[in-house]
Amino acid sequence: MNSHKGMAGPLKIIWNRRWLILITTMAVMAATLWWTNGLPQIYEASVVLGSTTDDAESQNQLLAHAREHLNDKQTLEALIQSDVFRDQRTAGMSVDRLAENVRQSTSITNEPRADGFAIRVKYRDRTPERARLIAGALSQVIENSYRGDGQSKGSIRVEQPATLASGSIMPRRLRMTGVGIGAGLLLGLALAGIAEVASRLRNSKTDPQLVR
Repeated sequence: MNSHKGMAGPLKIIWNRRWLILITTMAVMAATLWWTNGLPQIYEASVVLGSTTDDAESQNQLLAHAREHLNDKQTLEALIQSDVFRDQRTAGMSVDRLAENVRQSTSITNEPRADGFAIRVKYRDRTPERARLIAGALSQVIENSYRGDGQSKGSIRVEQPATLASGSIMPRRLRMTGVGIGAGLLLGLALAGIAEVASRLRNSKTDPQLVR
């Protein structure tokens, strides 16, 4: 009997405070939608560089070489001085800031496969066309530098030119809205519990028996 009462108690509170919970959930969801709609769209372009080498050491060398050039100051400065970054330079962005943006917006991953080895160069930007151009420029820098390095083994070539991902990759509005709904529900339940406790405390002042 006491077990049934213990289970019914929380459910009764939820039912009695259902409008508070619903309004809180809807308010947080609306705030999440408003916030995500204000976030800039982020687009991603990627290029695949392939190699016919099946030697593990050469594959690791290729990946390390690509990442090394991403962090090379002279390489980045030469790229930033090209026409690809003309608009951003004209807007007053410094070379150091642009170089840091390139590092943060670029990722290089390996893609092992049966007939060789490949790396994928990804670049993210608020402008889809600029994302595609910069991804292509980065792949050319890596390809040219690799060919010019006499110590590098194997060969490398662009297998898939810069291609944009379908639609923007960020913000993930559906996922963020789901998180907002969950957060709003938890907040609504917490407020319902607080409101119930406050109500019982007020009632206890007039009738001490109601505190239980």
